[in-house]
Amino acid sequence: MSDQRSQLQRLIAERLGVLPNFFCTGSSAPGLIDRLWDFAKSAYLDSPLPSMFKERLFVQLSRFCEVRYCIVRHVGFLIGLGYPAGDPDCPPQAIDQVVALLRRPVPGEAASAAALNRLLDAEPTTGMPAAETQREADLFDILILIFLEPRQSLAARQAVSHAFGDASLEMLIAFLAFVRTAHYWTETHPELQYEPDMLSLMKQHEPLAQLLLNQSEAERTWSPMERARLLSKLAAREADLRKLNEGLEHEVQDRTAELRAAEAGLRKLNERLENEVRERTQALLAAEELLRQSQKMEAVGQLTGGLAHDFNNMLTGIIGNLELLQARVDQGRVSELERYILAAQAAAQRAAALTHRLLAFARRQPLDTTPSDINRIVLGMVDMLCRTLGERVELQTTLAGDLWPALADANQLENAILNLAINARDAMPDGGRIEIKTENTHLDVDYARHHNDVETGEYVAIIVSDTGTGMSPEVLDRAFDPFFTTEPIGVGTGLGLSMIYGFAK
Repeated sequence: MSDQRSQLQRLIAERLGVLPNFFCTGSSAPGLIDRLWDFAKSAYLDSPLPSMFKERLFVQLSRFCEVRYCIVRHVGFLIGLGYPAGDPDCPPQAIDQVVALLRRPVPGEAASAAALNRLLDAEPTTGMPAAETQREADLFDILILIFLEPRQSLAARQAVSHAFGDASLEMLIAFLAFVRTAHYWTETHPELQYEPDMLSLMKQHEPLAQLLLNQSEAERTWSPMERARLLSKLAAREADLRKLNEGLEHEVQDRTAELRAAEAGLRKLNERLENEVRERTQALLAAEELLRQSQKMEAVGQLTGGLAHDFNNMLTGIIGNLELLQARVDQGRVSELERYILAAQAAAQRAAALTHRLLAFARRQPLDTTPSDINRIVLGMVDMLCRTLGERVELQTTLAGDLWPALADANQLENAILNLAINARDAMPDGGRIEIKTENTHLDVDYARHHNDVETGEYVAIIVSDTGTGMSPEVLDRAFDPFFTTEPIGVGTGLGLSMIYGFAK
C-alpha cells in the first residue's frame, strides 16, 4: 500500500508539473495524501472539463483563499510553469491575459443578478465557453456565487443547468468541491512555501506579483474556519444577552408603576397644553390672514411698478424710432424710413408680446414652439439692443457658424435675451461689454444627474455674459424668485429672471 501511494504521488506530481514539495510539506504530507489523492485524481486531473478552463476557474476561486500559495501556483500553470490541469498539450496564456483575469472585479449583487439573467436568457449549449468571452465571465461570476454561498445558490445552479446542461453542472459542482477542499487544506497548512519557479515568476513580473499577493479579496471573504469562530462568539454573545434581558425584565416590572403614575400626570399636563395651543393657533391664523392680505397688496404694487417700467422700455423704443423717423422726413432722407418704421413696429410687437407673456404667466398657457434659427433671432435684435444699452456698453456677438435649428418660442426667446441684456447693463454703471454667444452642446448623464428636470440630448446654448459687478451669494440664491428685485420700489417687477428661468425650463 505504501509503494502504491508513493507511485501515485509521483504520478500526480508529474502530471501537475509541480515540484515534489507540493505534496511533501513535513509531517502533514501523509495526511494530505490519505484524504485527497483519490479525490484530486478524479475531480482535478480526470474531470472532462477543458484544461485551460479548469485552470482559469481555479485562479478565479483562489482569489478568495487567505493563503496565496494556490493562486500563485496555478497562475504559474497558466503561463507555462507546469502543465495546466496536468495537460502537457495545453498552450500557455500570455502575461497580459492572466493580469486581466486577476483584475476582474469581484461580482456584487447587481453584477451577479445581471450574469444570472444573461445565462437564463441564453440559448443552451454544450461544453464550456471560450476564454475571455462574456459567457465565460458570466459563468465565472455565477460559480463564484455558488462557491461562496452554496446554501443560497439554487437560482445560480438553475441558470448554469439551463445554459450548459445538467451534466456540465454536476462536473462544475464537483470541481468547486475540490477547490474548496484544496483551499481548506492550504488554510490549515500556513507553512507552505513558494517554490523557486514561482519566486522567479514574481521577480520578473512585479505588477503580476502585486496582484497575486493582494490579500484584500481574501480578507473580504470568510473562510469556513473563520465562520465557525464567529458563530461560536455569536452563541456566547447571545447567552450573555439572554442573562442581561432577564435582569432588564425585572427592572422594567419594578418601574412600570412609576411610569403609570408619570403618564397620568403627563395626560393632565397635555390637556392643559392642548387648550393653550388651540387658543394660540386661532390667534395665529387671524394674524396670518392679515399678513397674507398685506403681501398680496405688496405683490400687486411691485407688479404694477414693474409693468410700468417694462412698458416704458418698450415705449422708449417706439418713441425713439418715431423721432428718428420724423428727423429723416424733415431731412428728406426717405430711403431710410423703412428701417425706423420696422424698428418701431418691432418694439410695439414686443410690447404686445409682453402682454401675451403676462397672460401666459397667469394662465400657464403653453409655449408656441417652432423650429427657429437662433442666430437669425439674435442678429435681428442687435440694432434694438444697441439703442437700449446705450453708448457706454459694447455689444459683441459670437455666433456658431454650424448652429443647429432649435425648437423655441421666438417671442419668449427675444424677451429673455432682452431681459438678460438689460440686467447686464444695470450691473455695469460705468459701462462695459456684453457678449451674446451661441453654440451646439450635448448634455450628458452626469449633467442631468446634477440638474433636475433636464433630459440628456443635443441642445443649442445661448450664453449672455458681461463684465459687470456680478451678484453677491445672497442675491444669487434668490435671483430667480418671483417678485425678488434689487431695484428701487416701482422700478423693477422682480419677474424678469423668474420668467426667463421658467421659459428655459
